[in-house]
Amino acid sequence: MDSTGIDPINLVASNDVSAPSNDIFPVLLEKATCPIVYVTKDYRYKYANLAYASWFGTTPGHIIGRPIKEFLGEDVFVRIKKHMDAALNGEEVHFEDEIPYKQGTYFIEATYSPDFDENGKVKGYVAILNDITSKKIVEKELRIKQLELKSSKEHYEKLLEMLPAAV
Repeated sequence: MDSTGIDPINLVASNDVSAPSNDIFPVLLEKATCPIVYVTKDYRYKYANLAYASWFGTTPGHIIGRPIKEFLGEDVFVRIKKHMDAALNGEEVHFEDEIPYKQGTYFIEATYSPDFDENGKVKGYVAILNDITSKKIVEKELRIKQLELKSSKEHYEKLLEMLPAAV
């Protein structure tokens, strides 16, 4: 139950007319502006929403069923494998990384949430991704400006030290 006293799992499963019907979930996933995928234990895409496919200039149908290593490439697969393995071992994983995709480098923020069967075994995981490239670029520019400001301040202080004392 959440803080409202509503159990979202039972609400969806109930006959309550105020509960969202299960047919709304595919619509929600497709309308989501953040990339979402479902990955199986054998590192294959079971689901990819339109936002994810758009990152790669393709359609979800071109992604679903394919191995991650084949779709993203060996370098990206190796880079994210430790996070995938943690999720497939039942851990919720949050990370940020710079990923060199085929179409360009992205800074991503990712959450991998394991999906368990009725016996508590992991079936796969859901990945929710965000492109934080713009944020990282601004952070880098800010660090550069801060260094420039510090350097200017130090230069100004040295100039002041070299001036003769005021009378």
